[in-house]
Amino acid sequence: GVTEDNVAFPTPIDPTRVQGTVKPETFTVSFQLGLKSVKVLDNSEGSFHEDGILSDRIETSIADLGKWINIVYAGTNRGRLGVVESEPAANQVQVTKATGLVNILNNFRIDVYTALSGGSANFTNRKVSAATTSTRTFTYDGADATPVAGESIFMTGTYDTSLWTLPDIVDDGTNLTSPFGQSRSTYAGLKSQVFSNGGVLRNLSENLILDACLQTRQIAGKLVNRALSNWGQARKFAEFVSPDRRYTGALKGKQNYSVGFDALKIVAPGVDCDLEVDYNIIPRALYLLAWETFGLFESGAPDWIDIDDGGPLHLIPTSGGHKAGVLGYAGSSENQINTMPRGNAVILDCKDPIVGDI
Repeated sequence: GVTEDNVAFPTPIDPTRVQGTVKPETFTVSFQLGLKSVKVLDNSEGSFHEDGILSDRIETSIADLGKWINIVYAGTNRGRLGVVESEPAANQVQVTKATGLVNILNNFRIDVYTALSGGSANFTNRKVSAATTSTRTFTYDGADATPVAGESIFMTGTYDTSLWTLPDIVDDGTNLTSPFGQSRSTYAGLKSQVFSNGGVLRNLSENLILDACLQTRQIAGKLVNRALSNWGQARKFAEFVSPDRRYTGALKGKQNYSVGFDALKIVAPGVDCDLEVDYNIIPRALYLLAWETFGLFESGAPDWIDIDDGGPLHLIPTSGGHKAGVLGYAGSSENQINTMPRGNAVILDCKDPIVGDI
């Protein structure tokens, strides 16, 4: 404050510092190959990959690991891939529009639980087939298990983990009440800026984007430097935000029109970034982030998982010896962190063509 001569200084107040806890979780990928594929086809002949089928399987598996990590961080609520809305037919699940069917893919193995955490399993380890994004439905193998509306869908073996994901971090307590082990009710600084509309859908607008950028800076002192959404909000941006900005002044001669967009620019005082399309982001949402507040707690970088010095590939064991094939495992041990959730914003309840909103 302002202190006059011979007047006591203001009473010092210690800053509030909240220490969170982060538990690393293990992401893994595995592959299996028959011995003939390893020994006979490990060359350019008989394979679409120039270095042979073994090299192709290794590269594909590592790429799949990276895709899976992005799905978890960008598009899940503590690893939940979707929420059951109904059972259209035997062995089928339709998910809600809130999650869409953007992160449940063919050949995934899934578990369905009665609750996001602390629930019981309805069914586990079922293989997904015929996933249809437009109808938000997929088919699973095995006997019909009669999924119930509101149940949560996970990748097999990932239930009840402590993953900190984008929808959990950029939140006001709706998705996650206590990120990093601390209560948002106790510490308001853990609440992000959430621009929702009570579940009533609206079109993305320039005013919404500006409000999110400017109010976040006023409240938290952070500048948005990264914007993320799925393709639905990018399309809505082009439909409702960009049309009035196509021409910056009077034009001479014929007007030329382009279809689509190369970059969708977001500009505000101190803000200048492009809207990036991430195909794992949940529908109906646009995230406006201060990216320097995010980080990765990595206790084990992506690498081969090997318990001895014999290399990453091992013969497949059986009760009578080994099969004529090899197994390989890769993985990482990590979790996402954020040092200032308050400095990040999300616009929710936006109409989205991904889930059929007009």
